[in-house]
Amino acid sequence: MIISERIIKVLKERNMTQAEFAKQVSQVVISPGITSISENAFEGFTELKTVSIPDTVTEIASTSFTECEAIETVEFTREPEVFQAIVETAQIEVLKEVKVEKIEEEKLEEQVVAVEEAYVE
Repeated sequence: MIISERIIKVLKERNMTQAEFAKQVSQVVISPGITSISENAFEGFTELKTVSIPDTVTEIASTSFTECEAIETVEFTREPEVFQAIVETAQIEVLKEVKVEKIEEEKLEEQVVAVEEAYVE
């Protein structure tokens, strides 16, 4: 999922709140260029299973993934140890035990487009 102007427009057209939408999302792809994930960014995304994060993200707030206990896999464009260090620094309990896989930047960019198109159609 990518929160963009296009998706916000779709939410309005479908008369859905962001909270209702959050409960339907199972995959989040964060766009390259984003440098941090803020407090409560994905709070309430209870069905979220996969998160794809570019190497431009160097900071993740401790409450970014509150109520996201379903997360199984994090895809990261750098070595898994780098991601784990970010998680340790922020003390994000829900992400400490997930599987971390390295993903190539090109694949991440393809996911950004594919996920956005899936939600905008």
